[in-house]
Amino acid sequence: GEHDKRAGQILEEVREIMWDKVGIVRTVSGTASAALELGALLDEAEDLFERGVTEATCMARDAAEAGRCVAVSANRNRKSGGTHFIEDDVGGEKKAAAEAGQ
Repeated sequence: GEHDKRAGQILEEVREIMWDKVGIVRTVSGTASAALELGALLDEAEDLFERGVTEATCMARDAAEAGRCVAVSANRNRKSGGTHFIEDDVGGEKKAAAEAGQ
C-alpha cells in the first residue's frame, strides 16, 4: 500500500545519502549532514513501521538506523585509513561537527 511505497522511497533516499556523503571519499560536513538527514528519515520510517508492519517498512526503518549509525561513526572518525579517505572540508567542518553533536 501507500506505506510500502513511501518505505521504498525512504530506502532509496538512504542509499543516495550513504553513497553521496558517507562513501569512500568523505568530508566532516558531509557525514554530519548525512547523520541529520538519516535521523529525520529514521523518524519517518519508524512512524511508518508503527502504522503498518510490513517487510518494506521494516527494511526502511532498519536501513535508516544502520545508515545513521554509520554516518555518526564516520563523522567521529577523523583519520583516513583502509578504503576510506577523509577529504578536507572547505569552511564547514566546525559547524558540521557541532550539528552532529561533536
